Amino acid sequence: MALLAYLVFLRATPAYPQGQLNPHGYAAYGVTSAVVMFGAIILSAAGTQRFAPFLHKPHEAPRKLSRFFREMFATLSHRSFLMTLGSGAFQSMGGGLHYALTLYFATFYWELTSAQISILVVQGFVGALAASALAPYAARLMGKKTAAVTALAVAVPIAVSPFILRLAGLFPANHSAWLVPALFIIGVVSSTLLIAGSILTSSMIADVVEDSQVRTGRRSEGLFFAASAFTGKLVSAGGLFFAGVILWLIAFPVGARPGHVDPHILTRLVWAYVPLFAGLCLAAVGFLWFYDISRHSHEENLRRASLAAAIAEAVPELTVK
Repeated sequence: MALLAYLVFLRATPAYPQGQLNPHGYAAYGVTSAVVMFGAIILSAAGTQRFAPFLHKPHEAPRKLSRFFREMFATLSHRSFLMTLGSGAFQSMGGGLHYALTLYFATFYWELTSAQISILVVQGFVGALAASALAPYAARLMGKKTAAVTALAVAVPIAVSPFILRLAGLFPANHSAWLVPALFIIGVVSSTLLIAGSILTSSMIADVVEDSQVRTGRRSEGLFFAASAFTGKLVSAGGLFFAGVILWLIAFPVGARPGHVDPHILTRLVWAYVPLFAGLCLAAVGFLWFYDISRHSHEENLRRASLAAAIAEAVPELTVK
């Protein structure tokens, strides 16, 4: 959809040489996005229905609402889950801040065209593919927690390096032939690490499922992932809010045109964004540091959960005898 946005809906026209500033393209882009999202959700749900009979089924569902909430809060108060939840929340806020200001930086700070921005969008695809290969390898090599912490911690300075280098006068100038390649390469590396960290964080939540099952006797993967997804969506709006506050505090001009924004305002935008983005990402790293499920403890949880399931299946037969 991002590629369609910049190559189709927001492409350059005689009236809008900077296509991303064309207000009329956003309506068609929004409608098309909604249709694609709805279709993807329906296809995903329909495609997984055949697996429903094989999912875990609880032996007894709580009949009283009070008991349901007690069990829910007891499950969600799992320490390692709360650490991944906190980390995911700060990752989402950092992502919301980044995506809210990306177009401002691309248009006014780097002075890129919509076609050039579409090239940078591809870095997300490359990063996702690379992260899909990197995450499991790093998890086997270092363990999930160490791999996730390392990926996120290394990604932060790389992600903000173009701004720091530009302020130091060491980055390609706007309209230089080297600008887009430099942004692309740095973006691929940082997005690979950030996405790998996100993949590993989700995988760590999956390990919480068995740990919680061993402790409580209940298997609650649906509850864990629903809470994680809901929190991520909720707090990502915090990143959008911070972006709006930053633009308001630096008095970013309404109706601005590329090349005509006061350089001091753009510099203030960088100095407001970089520390906040880095702080949110490093806070996510800090939460993961207190995650306490290791590879050994996870394997032990799997063994104990399998043993408990085998005993549960054998009980009815023993009772009949």
